[in-house]
Amino acid sequence: REVDGSQLTEDERVDRDLALMVLRGRELQRGWADWRRTPDAYAGSALSGVFGLLQNRLRPETELAEAVAARLRGTPALLEACRDNLDPTLASPVLLRRSLGQIAAGVAYSRSVSAEFGGDRAAQALVADAGEVAAAAFEQLGAHVEAMVDRATGDWAIGEERYSALLREAEGLPYGARELHEKGLVLYDELATDMQARSQDLRGTDDFLAVLRGFNDDHPETPEDMLALYQEATDAARAYCIEHDLVTMPEGESCVVAPSAPFTRSMIAVAHYMQPPPFAPAPAG
Repeated sequence: REVDGSQLTEDERVDRDLALMVLRGRELQRGWADWRRTPDAYAGSALSGVFGLLQNRLRPETELAEAVAARLRGTPALLEACRDNLDPTLASPVLLRRSLGQIAAGVAYSRSVSAEFGGDRAAQALVADAGEVAAAAFEQLGAHVEAMVDRATGDWAIGEERYSALLREAEGLPYGARELHEKGLVLYDELATDMQARSQDLRGTDDFLAVLRGFNDDHPETPEDMLALYQEATDAARAYCIEHDLVTMPEGESCVVAPSAPFTRSMIAVAHYMQPPPFAPAPAG
Protein backbone atom coordinates (compact mmCIF):
# COMPACT_ATOMS: atom_id res chain seq x y z
CA ARG A 1 0.00 0.00 0.00
CA GLU A 2 2.91 2.35 0.66
CA VAL A 3 4.35 1.98 -2.85
CA ASP A 4 4.24 5.27 -4.77
CA GLY A 5 1.92 4.48 -7.67
CA SER A 6 3.28 7.37 -9.73
CA GLN A 7 6.60 5.55 -9.97
CA LEU A 8 5.01 2.41 -11.43
CA THR A 9 4.12 1.51 -14.99
CA GLU A 10 0.52 0.66 -15.81
CA ASP A 11 1.35 -3.08 -15.78
CA GLU A 12 3.11 -2.72 -12.43
CA ARG A 13 0.11 -0.94 -10.94
CA VAL A 14 -2.15 -3.76 -12.10
CA ASP A 15 0.20 -6.29 -10.48
CA ARG A 16 0.37 -4.25 -7.27
CA ASP A 17 -3.41 -3.89 -7.06
CA LEU A 18 -3.91 -7.60 -7.72
CA ALA A 19 -1.44 -8.50 -4.97
CA LEU A 20 -3.24 -6.18 -2.55
CA MET A 21 -6.64 -7.69 -3.39
CA VAL A 22 -5.37 -11.25 -2.90
CA LEU A 23 -3.71 -10.38 0.41
CA ARG A 24 -6.79 -8.49 1.62
CA GLY A 25 -8.93 -11.51 0.75
CA ARG A 26 -6.72 -13.74 2.88
CA GLU A 27 -6.84 -11.20 5.68
CA LEU A 28 -10.65 -11.16 5.59
CA GLN A 29 -10.80 -14.96 5.59
CA ARG A 30 -8.29 -15.39 8.41
CA GLY A 31 -10.89 -15.03 11.13
CA TRP A 32 -13.04 -17.70 9.50
CA ALA A 33 -10.34 -20.26 10.43
CA ASP A 34 -11.11 -22.67 7.60
CA TRP A 35 -8.28 -24.90 8.82
CA ARG A 36 -10.35 -25.69 11.92
CA ARG A 37 -13.60 -26.33 10.05
CA THR A 38 -12.86 -28.98 7.42
CA PRO A 39 -10.22 -31.66 6.65
CA ASP A 40 -10.18 -30.70 2.95
CA ALA A 41 -6.92 -28.74 2.95
CA TYR A 42 -5.05 -31.39 4.93
CA ALA A 43 -6.21 -34.45 2.98
CA GLY A 44 -6.07 -32.55 -0.30
CA SER A 45 -2.50 -31.39 0.24
CA ALA A 46 -1.31 -34.86 1.18
CA LEU A 47 -2.87 -36.41 -1.92
CA SER A 48 -2.28 -33.71 -4.53
CA GLY A 49 1.36 -33.46 -3.46
CA VAL A 50 1.88 -37.07 -4.52
CA PHE A 51 -0.38 -36.89 -7.58
CA GLY A 52 1.38 -33.79 -8.91
CA LEU A 53 4.76 -35.50 -8.83
CA LEU A 54 3.43 -38.45 -10.82
CA GLN A 55 1.41 -36.36 -13.23
CA ASN A 56 4.32 -34.18 -14.31
CA ARG A 57 7.19 -36.71 -13.88
CA LEU A 58 9.97 -34.13 -14.00
CA ARG A 59 12.53 -36.42 -12.29
CA PRO A 60 14.14 -39.81 -13.03
CA GLU A 61 12.18 -42.82 -11.75
CA THR A 62 14.41 -43.57 -8.77
CA GLU A 63 14.43 -39.97 -7.60
CA LEU A 64 10.71 -39.70 -8.26
CA ALA A 65 9.97 -42.81 -6.18
CA GLU A 66 12.00 -41.42 -3.29
CA ALA A 67 10.11 -38.13 -3.45
CA VAL A 68 6.73 -39.88 -3.57
CA ALA A 69 7.68 -42.14 -0.66
CA ALA A 70 8.86 -39.14 1.37
CA ARG A 71 5.55 -37.35 0.88
CA LEU A 72 3.58 -40.46 1.75
CA ARG A 73 5.60 -40.88 4.95
CA GLY A 74 4.96 -37.24 5.79
CA THR A 75 1.22 -37.79 5.58
CA PRO A 76 0.66 -39.03 9.18
CA ALA A 77 2.10 -35.84 10.69
CA LEU A 78 -0.08 -33.68 8.43
CA LEU A 79 -3.25 -35.64 9.21
CA GLU A 80 -2.42 -35.65 12.92
CA ALA A 81 -2.38 -31.85 12.76
CA CYS A 82 -5.79 -32.05 11.11
CA ARG A 83 -7.19 -34.12 13.97
CA ASP A 84 -5.71 -31.69 16.51
CA ASN A 85 -7.03 -28.59 14.73
CA LEU A 86 -10.57 -29.62 13.80
CA ASP A 87 -13.07 -27.98 16.14
CA PRO A 88 -16.59 -29.49 16.32
CA THR A 89 -17.99 -26.11 17.38
CA LEU A 90 -16.75 -24.62 14.09
CA ALA A 91 -16.87 -27.58 11.71
CA SER A 92 -19.97 -28.05 9.59
CA PRO A 93 -21.44 -31.57 9.53
CA VAL A 94 -22.19 -31.04 5.84
CA LEU A 95 -18.52 -30.43 5.01
CA LEU A 96 -17.34 -33.21 7.30
CA ARG A 97 -19.59 -35.74 5.56
CA ARG A 98 -18.35 -34.56 2.18
CA SER A 99 -14.73 -34.92 3.24
CA LEU A 100 -15.23 -38.57 4.17
CA GLY A 101 -15.37 -39.45 0.48
CA GLN A 102 -11.98 -37.86 -0.17
CA ILE A 103 -10.47 -39.47 2.91
CA ALA A 104 -11.70 -42.93 1.89
CA ALA A 105 -10.31 -42.35 -1.60
CA GLY A 106 -7.02 -41.36 0.06
CA VAL A 107 -6.83 -44.78 1.69
CA ALA A 108 -7.29 -46.54 -1.66
CA TYR A 109 -4.97 -44.18 -3.54
CA SER A 110 -2.16 -44.52 -1.02
CA ARG A 111 -2.29 -48.30 -1.30
CA SER A 112 -2.43 -48.32 -5.11
CA VAL A 113 0.04 -45.58 -6.03
CA SER A 114 3.00 -47.98 -6.08
CA ALA A 115 1.58 -49.38 -9.34
CA GLU A 116 2.89 -46.20 -11.00
CA PHE A 117 6.36 -47.78 -10.69
CA GLY A 118 5.51 -51.20 -12.11
CA GLY A 119 8.71 -51.42 -14.16
CA ASP A 120 11.03 -50.92 -11.18
CA ARG A 121 10.52 -53.44 -8.36
CA ALA A 122 12.74 -51.62 -5.90
CA ALA A 123 10.92 -48.34 -6.47
CA GLN A 124 7.57 -50.10 -6.29
CA ALA A 125 8.43 -51.70 -2.95
CA LEU A 126 9.68 -48.40 -1.53
CA VAL A 127 6.47 -46.60 -2.48
CA ALA A 128 4.24 -49.51 -1.37
CA ASP A 129 5.72 -49.45 2.14
CA ALA A 130 5.28 -45.70 2.42
CA GLY A 131 1.79 -45.93 0.93
CA GLU A 132 0.72 -48.32 3.67
CA VAL A 133 1.88 -45.80 6.28
CA ALA A 134 -0.18 -43.07 4.60
CA ALA A 135 -3.23 -45.32 4.17
CA ALA A 136 -3.26 -46.15 7.88
CA ALA A 137 -3.15 -42.42 8.68
CA PHE A 138 -6.09 -41.75 6.35
CA GLU A 139 -8.06 -44.55 8.02
CA GLN A 140 -7.39 -43.00 11.42
CA LEU A 141 -8.48 -39.57 10.19
CA GLY A 142 -11.62 -41.06 8.66
CA ALA A 143 -12.63 -42.62 11.97
CA HIS A 144 -11.95 -39.32 13.75
CA VAL A 145 -14.04 -37.27 11.30
CA GLU A 146 -16.87 -39.79 11.26
CA ALA A 147 -17.07 -39.64 15.05
CA MET A 148 -17.19 -35.83 14.90
CA VAL A 149 -20.01 -35.51 12.34
CA ASP A 150 -22.92 -35.94 14.77
CA ARG A 151 -21.53 -33.50 17.33
CA ALA A 152 -20.38 -30.82 14.86
CA THR A 153 -22.39 -27.61 15.18
CA GLY A 154 -20.55 -25.18 12.88
CA ASP A 155 -21.80 -23.56 9.69
CA TRP A 156 -20.52 -23.78 6.13
CA ALA A 157 -21.59 -20.25 5.11
CA ILE A 158 -19.20 -17.35 5.67
CA GLY A 159 -22.02 -14.83 6.18
CA GLU A 160 -23.16 -11.66 4.45
CA GLU A 161 -20.72 -9.26 6.12
CA ARG A 162 -17.60 -11.22 5.24
CA TYR A 163 -18.88 -12.06 1.75
CA SER A 164 -19.61 -8.38 1.07
CA ALA A 165 -16.11 -7.43 2.18
CA LEU A 166 -14.61 -10.07 -0.10
CA LEU A 167 -16.64 -8.83 -3.07
CA ARG A 168 -15.64 -5.22 -2.51
CA GLU A 169 -12.06 -5.53 -1.31
CA ALA A 170 -10.77 -8.84 -2.69
CA GLU A 171 -12.73 -8.90 -5.97
CA GLY A 172 -12.78 -5.15 -6.58
CA LEU A 173 -16.54 -4.95 -7.20
CA PRO A 174 -18.54 -1.80 -6.36
CA TYR A 175 -21.26 -3.73 -4.48
CA GLY A 176 -21.74 -6.25 -1.68
CA ALA A 177 -23.65 -9.48 -1.17
CA ARG A 178 -27.12 -7.91 -0.89
CA GLU A 179 -26.70 -5.93 -4.10
CA LEU A 180 -25.26 -9.01 -5.80
CA HIS A 181 -28.37 -10.96 -4.79
CA GLU A 182 -30.64 -8.26 -6.23
CA LYS A 183 -28.66 -8.24 -9.49
CA GLY A 184 -28.95 -12.00 -9.62
CA LEU A 185 -32.74 -11.90 -9.29
CA VAL A 186 -33.01 -9.40 -12.15
CA LEU A 187 -30.69 -11.41 -14.38
CA TYR A 188 -32.51 -14.65 -13.54
CA ASP A 189 -35.80 -13.14 -14.66
CA GLU A 190 -34.21 -11.99 -17.93
CA LEU A 191 -32.64 -15.39 -18.50
CA ALA A 192 -35.85 -17.26 -17.62
CA THR A 193 -37.82 -15.21 -20.14
CA ASP A 194 -35.23 -15.95 -22.82
CA MET A 195 -35.14 -19.66 -21.92
CA GLN A 196 -38.95 -19.92 -22.07
CA ALA A 197 -38.89 -18.56 -25.61
CA ARG A 198 -36.12 -20.94 -26.64
CA SER A 199 -37.91 -23.90 -25.04
CA GLN A 200 -41.10 -22.97 -26.85
CA ASP A 201 -39.24 -22.98 -30.17
CA LEU A 202 -37.39 -26.19 -29.37
CA ARG A 203 -40.01 -28.32 -27.59
CA GLY A 204 -43.28 -26.37 -27.76
CA THR A 205 -43.35 -25.69 -24.01
CA ASP A 206 -42.52 -22.82 -21.66
CA ASP A 207 -41.20 -25.25 -19.04
CA PHE A 208 -37.51 -24.75 -19.78
CA LEU A 209 -36.47 -26.55 -16.58
CA ALA A 210 -38.11 -29.74 -17.83
CA VAL A 211 -36.35 -29.31 -21.16
CA LEU A 212 -33.01 -28.86 -19.41
CA ARG A 213 -33.60 -31.94 -17.26
CA GLY A 214 -34.29 -33.87 -20.42
CA PHE A 215 -30.81 -33.02 -21.66
CA ASN A 216 -29.47 -35.22 -18.87
CA ASP A 217 -30.53 -38.21 -20.94
CA ASP A 218 -28.00 -37.21 -23.58
CA HIS A 219 -24.72 -38.24 -21.96
CA PRO A 220 -21.77 -40.50 -22.75
CA GLU A 221 -22.24 -44.13 -21.81
CA THR A 222 -18.67 -44.80 -20.63
CA PRO A 223 -15.85 -42.85 -18.96
CA GLU A 224 -13.85 -43.27 -22.18
CA ASP A 225 -16.61 -41.62 -24.21
CA MET A 226 -16.85 -38.82 -21.65
CA LEU A 227 -13.11 -38.20 -21.84
CA ALA A 228 -13.29 -37.96 -25.64
CA LEU A 229 -16.14 -35.44 -25.45
CA TYR A 230 -14.26 -33.37 -22.87
CA GLN A 231 -11.28 -33.35 -25.25
CA GLU A 232 -13.52 -32.18 -28.11
CA ALA A 233 -15.09 -29.43 -25.99
CA THR A 234 -11.71 -28.30 -24.62
CA ASP A 235 -10.19 -28.08 -28.09
CA ALA A 236 -13.16 -26.04 -29.31
CA ALA A 237 -13.02 -23.65 -26.34
CA ARG A 238 -9.25 -23.23 -26.68
CA ALA A 239 -9.57 -22.53 -30.41
CA TYR A 240 -12.27 -19.94 -29.70
CA CYS A 241 -10.02 -18.15 -27.20
CA ILE A 242 -7.21 -18.01 -29.77
CA GLU A 243 -9.46 -17.00 -32.67
CA HIS A 244 -10.97 -14.13 -30.71
CA ASP A 245 -7.67 -13.07 -29.10
CA LEU A 246 -9.08 -13.47 -25.57
CA VAL A 247 -5.85 -14.65 -23.95
CA THR A 248 -2.14 -14.73 -24.71
CA MET A 249 -0.89 -18.27 -25.29
CA PRO A 250 2.70 -18.77 -24.10
CA GLU A 251 5.14 -20.27 -26.56
CA GLY A 252 5.09 -24.06 -26.34
CA GLU A 253 1.82 -24.10 -24.36
CA SER A 254 -0.33 -27.22 -24.48
CA CYS A 255 -3.40 -28.56 -22.70
CA VAL A 256 -3.92 -32.28 -22.08
CA VAL A 257 -7.32 -33.65 -21.14
CA ALA A 258 -6.81 -36.52 -18.70
CA PRO A 259 -8.87 -38.35 -16.07
CA SER A 260 -9.00 -36.50 -12.77
CA ALA A 261 -7.28 -37.87 -9.69
CA PRO A 262 -9.51 -40.51 -8.07
CA PHE A 263 -9.44 -38.74 -4.71
CA THR A 264 -10.92 -35.53 -6.20
CA ARG A 265 -13.98 -37.18 -7.71
CA SER A 266 -16.07 -37.06 -4.53
CA MET A 267 -15.23 -33.35 -4.13
CA ILE A 268 -15.23 -31.91 -7.67
CA ALA A 269 -18.01 -33.06 -9.98
CA VAL A 270 -16.83 -31.32 -13.16
CA ALA A 271 -13.63 -30.86 -15.12
CA HIS A 272 -10.99 -28.64 -13.52
CA TYR A 273 -7.67 -27.19 -14.64
CA MET A 274 -4.25 -28.01 -13.22
CA GLN A 275 -1.60 -25.47 -14.13
CA PRO A 276 1.92 -26.41 -15.30
CA PRO A 277 4.49 -26.79 -12.52
CA PRO A 278 6.46 -23.58 -11.89
CA PHE A 279 9.64 -23.28 -13.98
CA ALA A 280 8.89 -26.50 -15.89
CA PRO A 281 10.69 -26.74 -19.24
CA ALA A 282 7.37 -26.88 -21.17
CA PRO A 283 4.11 -25.18 -20.11
CA ALA A 284 1.81 -28.21 -20.29
CA GLY A 285 -1.50 -27.83 -18.43
